[in-house]
Amino acid sequence: MNRPKIVLIDGVTTAGKSTTSYNLARKLPGWIFIDIWRIKDIFESIGYSKGLEKKEKDFLMALSKKATMMITREVIRNTQRNIILQEAKTGLIKKKLRKDLKKHNYKIYTVQLIVPLKEAVKRSVKRKKPGSDLGKAWSEERWNKKIKRKTKKGDIVIDTLKNSPEKVVEIILKNIGEKAKKHPYEDKIRKHW
Repeated sequence: MNRPKIVLIDGVTTAGKSTTSYNLARKLPGWIFIDIWRIKDIFESIGYSKGLEKKEKDFLMALSKKATMMITREVIRNTQRNIILQEAKTGLIKKKLRKDLKKHNYKIYTVQLIVPLKEAVKRSVKRKKPGSDLGKAWSEERWNKKIKRKTKKGDIVIDTLKNSPEKVVEIILKNIGEKAKKHPYEDKIRKHW
């Protein structure tokens, strides 16, 4: 039996984490896609509600992360299937799931999606995602430092401005040693944004 894999899709704001995760899930039938955005949607008002205090928002965000870890742990323990996990940090996964990853011999691949600040600002305006005002909040220097800080040795780093969504998936598949397959329910896999 092949060693099971976890592909972590991470990156800066507007780099295409959701698009990439969904596109990858469409090419890998039989893999489990754990979508943190769906989990966060349970608490739809996180970040968008003026009625919640910061303390309450922080609690709900922490709870959604905890739920993601619990779901991932149970999938590992009970299925040993390959997993696509959106917006998860390699260090956190290794820390929280260390025993299960070792027991079931999982290989972790971290994909860091990057995009230049100028393009990130354009994408942010275009998609009208609440709470995202990159143009005022970030300088080019600070943005590039964030990318450098997030990127670790061994990560699969992909610039989503230079590569189409299809090419991004192609690069990931090549790096994780998988081939795209026809998903019988490809049209049922939804996209968040």
